[in-house]
This record gives sequence, structure tokens and C-alpha cells, in this order.
Amino acid sequence: MTRIEASRATCVWRNGAHRYFKEGLAAGWIALTLLVVLSGDRNVALAQQPAENSHVGKRVITQFGTVLKVGNQVVDDEGRGKELARGKNQNVFRTYTIEQVNGQWLWLVAEGSSVKGWAPAANVILIDRAIDYITRQIDANPGDWAKYVWRANVWLELKEFDIAIADYNEAIRLNPGSAGVAHQGPGRAWRAKKDYDKAIADYNEAIRLDPGYAHPYFNRGVAFHLTGSAKEAREHYRWVKEHENPSFFRFNHALAELDKLDGTGLSSTP
Repeated sequence: MTRIEASRATCVWRNGAHRYFKEGLAAGWIALTLLVVLSGDRNVALAQQPAENSHVGKRVITQFGTVLKVGNQVVDDEGRGKELARGKNQNVFRTYTIEQVNGQWLWLVAEGSSVKGWAPAANVILIDRAIDYITRQIDANPGDWAKYVWRANVWLELKEFDIAIADYNEAIRLNPGSAGVAHQGPGRAWRAKKDYDKAIADYNEAIRLDPGYAHPYFNRGVAFHLTGSAKEAREHYRWVKEHENPSFFRFNHALAELDKLDGTGLSSTP
């Protein structure tokens, strides 16, 4: 049984939510300098060893607040700076692939975008260990709605859509007014399940709660696109074009789909 399968198998439902119980970390964690929360008040740093070339090609996520650098220049902060300027302490969830290793630094390339740069190995978490990592943080602080969103994002990447929806819903239960970041998540899961009506309903709520948040506009446009609603899809992609800039990680995608729609009608799907 894989680590992910074990995590999924240990899910138990409680008051409409679920918790995951594991009996500690398995031996043989990779030699990345990862910081793992084992309890609410006890942090344990793993062996301080250089990352190895065997980690190249692994899919990973990063700690909240991690920035990518080239030289001394920050090239990406997962959109956090822009969100902070709007008064929102949130970021864009991304998955990366490790392409190079240089001591305690990893060259990460974001999936689905051109973002790339160096990040400290201490800030990097293997995606197949991320559920354990985040679950321990939730166990330490069960009221932290943002951690449920984070774990849901990982479940979504792992294509465990129903479990992801449950975590998003728990985040919303804990903080009903949580910005669109919590509400647009289940929309993505419903879209993956091809339930576009439910997806659009969640995007509607995300936009109602945070009208300046670009992600649900883009994602609702995709949902309309997939249902054949060319007019509505075009309007949403155009909103992204007019209100965002190339730093938005779906900006070029929105422009490409808008060009297709304006040129030939509904000729493709995202």
C-alpha cells in the first residue's frame, strides 16, 4: 500500500468532515531539509543533509510564504504579494517539479506555467507526503480553516475529488466568510467530476465573497467553455484580460482561449 493509499484508507468522517490518523512518519524520509510538525508545540527538523540528485523529477509543493529566486532576485511569490496588497493573506497553490539540486537549494519548475526558480530545500514537501504533513498541522490546530484548504488542494492534485470537496467544505464550515479561495476550490473539484452546474454555483459564491479575486472568474469561464457557452466563456476570459496582468498564472491561458473564441467560436476546450 502506498503512503497516499494509507492516508486515504485512514480517513474517518466526523460531523460531516474527516480526520486522518497515522502512527508517525515512516522511516526513510528523503534527505531534504524538511520541517515536519509532529504536534502542536513540538517541531522536529529532519537530518541536515544536502538534497540528492535522486530527487530530480519529484513532484513537490512548498511551504506557505516560500519565494522562488534567481540570484538575489525574487522571481515569484505564488501571488502572495498581490493578494496582500488586496488585504488577503493567501497565495496561489502550485505544484512543482524538481529539475536541479544544488546543495540545500532546489530548482523548481511550476506545473502548467512558466514559473521557475530556486527554493530552499527546507521549504519543500514531496507531494506524496504532503497529506501527512498537513494533517499533523490540522491535528495540532483543528480550527485552522486555511489548512483544510491547503490539504484539499493536495487531494485535488491527487485526483481524490470527493475527499477534496469534504476538506473545502470543512474550511467553509469553520469560516463561512472565508474569501473566495475556499469556495472556488470545490468548484474545481466539481468541474473535474464534470458536474459543471455545481462547479459554476461554487464559483458564483467565490465571486460574491471576493469580487476582485481572479481565479474564480477564470475557472467559471472554463466551466462555461466546457458546457459550450461560448458567450459566457468569452466574457470571463475577457475579464481576466482586462483586470489582470501577465503575472497572473492563468493570464496567458485566458488570452489563448479568448483568441480562439474570438477567431473561430467554440473551437476547442481548455
